[in-house]
Amino acid sequence: MIGVLIITKPYSSVSKDLLRKFLNPVADLSKLGNVTEPHAVEYSCRPDVGRCLHKGKACFEHAVEGNGWIIQWGMRYCDTGKKIEANCSMPVACGVYFTGIGCSHCALTDPWLFYEFIPTHPIVVVEYEIYREGMYNGKVMDDYIRNYNTIQAVPQIVFDSENIIVGDLSILQELENKFVKMKGKCPAAWLDFYFKNK
Repeated sequence: MIGVLIITKPYSSVSKDLLRKFLNPVADLSKLGNVTEPHAVEYSCRPDVGRCLHKGKACFEHAVEGNGWIIQWGMRYCDTGKKIEANCSMPVACGVYFTGIGCSHCALTDPWLFYEFIPTHPIVVVEYEIYREGMYNGKVMDDYIRNYNTIQAVPQIVFDSENIIVGDLSILQELENKFVKMKGKCPAAWLDFYFKNK
């Protein structure tokens, strides 16, 4: 069953070793932390754009926690009990998502991405909100612009310098095909760059 890593402390960091194990489809997640009670996670659910089919919440069967993080797995929709199916033995894709609170285009992609796409695909998406958290995350975006040859725009998803999707319609239309192309390409270099910006 698909797992979710939740950062519970603002600006806390997750060790590279933990993230590598979390991304390993055969890792025993129960050994990564202390057993704790799982809880419902509310995804970016926007009823006004018709993306609230299951009240925006996913429930879990198992959870472990550590220093500033929780890993939960065994996902299902809270109101229906239906399991969220995903083949976690498939290779994982990794991407970075830049968004902004108050951005009308992001309001279309955020709920679809976090409520519909991510829970049903073996993909890790690191989100950076740059409108309210511009002091911190704006610097991260500047690094991606320099190193990945992208532009200053939200929403956008960066996989690598040759696989970037910019704009709400492009993300909604192209992410599935891009995900298929990028599966299994979650290299150490991606993790190193991610941790450089933590």
